[in-house]
Amino acid sequence: MAYGTYDRDVHQFINETSALPDIHALEVTAGDKSLAFDVVEPIVVTRIGVMATVAYDYDTQTAEGQVAVDRRVAYGSDAGRVELGVIKQADGTPAGTVLYKDINPVNCDVGDQLIAEVKVAATGGAGIAGDFKVFFCYHHRAETDANQAEQTASA
Repeated sequence: MAYGTYDRDVHQFINETSALPDIHALEVTAGDKSLAFDVVEPIVVTRIGVMATVAYDYDTQTAEGQVAVDRRVAYGSDAGRVELGVIKQADGTPAGTVLYKDINPVNCDVGDQLIAEVKVAATGGAGIAGDFKVFFCYHHRAETDANQAEQTASA
């Protein structure tokens, strides 16, 4: 899909056992979710979001769910981890709705990882309902191999 002068790609975070898009219950516990996205070519992330797959119903809202996408700058390590943005999951969001946030473009280099994180678990009575999946949008970034410290040509 075209976005200005760039083609924009979308990545939905994947379930580590099924290899399908990872769908979470609205009331899932806080913490990292899904497989990390490994950056293997330089990219620029421009948008983060969630898609409601089951309508959000907090019953009696106690805490609004919040989901973030984070960038790990060191592969497999939280040292220097940076939050790209947070999506708030409002009560009453219908299934099929995309909640998104355009962010200041973030350059990601080879060896970085992008992580889906539930920052605040949604809580709201015994009857809470809702499911969602997390995504981000990006475009490829022109960069020389010499500027990518974790990229080496094979012999």
